[in-house]
Amino acid sequence: MYSKLFTSEIQELMSSIANDLTRFESRLSKPLKEGGWSPLQVIHHLADASLVIYLRVRRILTEDNPLLQSWDQDKWAEEEFYRDVDTSLHAKMLFLELNTRIIYLLRGTSEDDFERKATHSELGDIKLTDILSLHTKHLKAHSNQLKLHK
Repeated sequence: MYSKLFTSEIQELMSSIANDLTRFESRLSKPLKEGGWSPLQVIHHLADASLVIYLRVRRILTEDNPLLQSWDQDKWAEEEFYRDVDTSLHAKMLFLELNTRIIYLLRGTSEDDFERKATHSELGDIKLTDILSLHTKHLKAHSNQLKLHK
């Protein structure tokens, strides 16, 4: 149940975000709104967030109650390459690859494994299902953000 639910949702959101990004190719660096991120910054952020989620999923599946550290997404977004148009394809490919790997991990995961727990440095006790729900909500939010700015 969980495996199909999360894998299909992640797959759908990956495709949607990748398709949405193609509409911005000529204006990747232009902020989506005043003072906001550009599509280029969004895809770099999603690649980084997917890396964090991939590592969290791996740790929850292979360790007993691992400690998951929070990360400062705004600090990461200050990196210069977040604004370098030449890196956009790499960020998109990394985003797609990491989420594909998450899907492969989930396909081999038992229903019981979805209840495995970790301790998050800010959220406290958290299950794999919680991590995946947060990830899909995050992807949806950015997918909607891109859709609103056609």
